[in-house]
Amino acid sequence: MSEHVLVPIDETSLLEDVVAYALERYPEAEVTVLHVLTVAEDAPLGLESAPAAEEWRDTPLDLFERAEEVASDYGREIETITLFGQTARTILEYEQEAGVDAIVLGSHGRHGLERLLIGSVAETIAQRASVPVTIVR
Repeated sequence: MSEHVLVPIDETSLLEDVVAYALERYPEAEVTVLHVLTVAEDAPLGLESAPAAEEWRDTPLDLFERAEEVASDYGREIETITLFGQTARTILEYEQEAGVDAIVLGSHGRHGLERLLIGSVAETIAQRASVPVTIVR
């Protein structure tokens, strides 16, 4: 059975580094690149809570094109998925549902008060995931 590696991405300059790390570290694995379009935690359920159509259509495509370029440089193909939700929760739910064997993600490296106020998706995932997590900085 081949490994399945999850690579959550966002609009960070680390995107290419994170995808490259996953492809190098797991040369035989199926790699899924996931982008979560954030929905406010207190947003009502329904269409009005979904991100604007332009964001849904354009942002993931731009990010996925960057990720696919990296994969192409390695002679690999990747699966790309966009989901809606709270970022950490959505990533962890996908990890459980998809039978992921490892997670590779980037960290913005926030420190101090900013980290306390904003929180850290990478830290939350590292603490709660049931599979090994690699954080690329």
